[in-house]
Amino acid sequence: MKDRLISISVLVSLTVGVSTESSPAVSIQDTEYLETVILDHSSKSKVVMFGGKHGSYRADDDFVAQLLPKLNKRGFEYLAIEFEKNPRKDSLHEIVHDYAHGTLTKGDMDIAWISKEKRYCAGTFDLIDTAKKSGMKIVFYDADGGAYSSWGERDKISFNNLKELIFERDPNAKVVIVCGASHINEKPYEDMSGDLRKGSQEKIRYLACYIDKGSNGNNFTVSLLGGSVSRIIAPHCDMVLDLTDSTYYYNSQSE
Repeated sequence: MKDRLISISVLVSLTVGVSTESSPAVSIQDTEYLETVILDHSSKSKVVMFGGKHGSYRADDDFVAQLLPKLNKRGFEYLAIEFEKNPRKDSLHEIVHDYAHGTLTKGDMDIAWISKEKRYCAGTFDLIDTAKKSGMKIVFYDADGGAYSSWGERDKISFNNLKELIFERDPNAKVVIVCGASHINEKPYEDMSGDLRKGSQEKIRYLACYIDKGSNGNNFTVSLLGGSVSRIIAPHCDMVLDLTDSTYYYNSQSE
């Protein structure tokens, strides 16, 4: 599948007479065509990873939420979301766990939450609601806070959590993963964001590196950050979407 993506990228570049690291952006009229492209690739994959930006309710959440029922019909039974496996008490992670387990409602938000927390989790709540309606199993897999000293260690723990919670129990599982965009890089690379929480600025092996190896390349990674930001945060993914101007391109740097 990866070879096919690169072939498409090269073909498009040659057709328009340019040589770029990634194929040129393809303009579309609406998101329905984007869905068709993603669903076509997902039908051949065990894992589809969507990498976005944390911290606000964005069009990205709506886009993934409306895709979930269609992905479920193609055999995807799990939605894995980047929140701690064992949530810290009184944290946003605990709040999301409580909502997924039905012990917290959206009505409770108006009483107990500050506006920042409501905004932060609104999209996640919609993803959880949609997954539940589709009959998907919801998994929280992130490394527990304080259990790691670098992002490389964090992503290795996250992958081991996914193995424990899903792949060792269900080797044929098809999984949708929603996470921060850095984690969808399929090749180790030197982080350039200046985020000191990630530890050493040497090449970091992110979650998608482990997923790619564990699935024998049978995964598909999609950045929702748009072109300019993806080149810095997620340069090694399969596809880049920009929902604001309805464009996408295949990213040849994933190999």
